[in-house]
Amino acid sequence: MLPLFAVAQFNTPISINEYAGTNEDAFNALHYTRVLAEIAGIIYLRSGRWHVKKATQKQYQSDRLHAFFKPMLDAAATQYNWDYLDAWDQAPNLRIFWLYMLWRLQHHGSVEQLVGEMMRAFPVLLLGLDADHSLLLSEQLSHLRKVRSIERFLQ
Repeated sequence: MLPLFAVAQFNTPISINEYAGTNEDAFNALHYTRVLAEIAGIIYLRSGRWHVKKATQKQYQSDRLHAFFKPMLDAAATQYNWDYLDAWDQAPNLRIFWLYMLWRLQHHGSVEQLVGEMMRAFPVLLLGLDADHSLLLSEQLSHLRKVRSIERFLQ
């Protein structure tokens, strides 16, 4: 039998697509999807219940799930606050670089190479990072990009 201190409910950070509780707030992917759908104007809250807009229902009849893709991608890329779930207060806004990041990842598929390319192409990104932090600026940018761009946006 394992000692009590060796057993933990979550010994690794919870991914966006893992379920960790009994409601939406504990199921990150569901929460993220609901927030995006609300920002995109697909759903709305009325009398404590969520409803799908009539125009979206009509579009769904002809386009099926494709009806949701473009508005939700647009909301994720331009309106969603990517730092919503983390503690970086003064970090640069990476969402304006999402298309560049996708293009570079499609070209070479290397997340590590992407960070170097972003630092060369957009050196202003480093100015928004904490120079007094224990991590190097490139490591901070790498971690920030991984969490916000790869784990949140692309998942």
